Amino acid sequence: MPGAVQMTHLARYFTSIDYGRLRPAPEAVANQPGRVEPRRFIAAARTDQRDLLVLYVPEDRAVDVNAGMLPPAPQASWFNPRTGETSTAVGEAAEGARRFRTPSEGDWILQFVARR
Repeated sequence: MPGAVQMTHLARYFTSIDYGRLRPAPEAVANQPGRVEPRRFIAAARTDQRDLLVLYVPEDRAVDVNAGMLPPAPQASWFNPRTGETSTAVGEAAEGARRFRTPSEGDWILQFVARR
């Protein structure tokens, strides 16, 4: 079943990060589309140490991330929960934020990790 395969990808993703250190960070999303349409709500969480920021983008093709919420010298990547594949995320300047466009349609996880 496709849903079971996707849950396997998500389980693998969340065991690959230190999930227990994440705390809600709604202020990371500069323009929250979920205020107008709840099904488009972009969830965001980060660690208190600011070394990891994770956003779940349910269907939008772009997300604006408040620049002040990014970890220092972040390495950004997209995780596709449907396939389990990861790809590099590249942002562009937006007013007070960085805009990241999803690689394709569908839901995505955008991850920022502080480079060591």
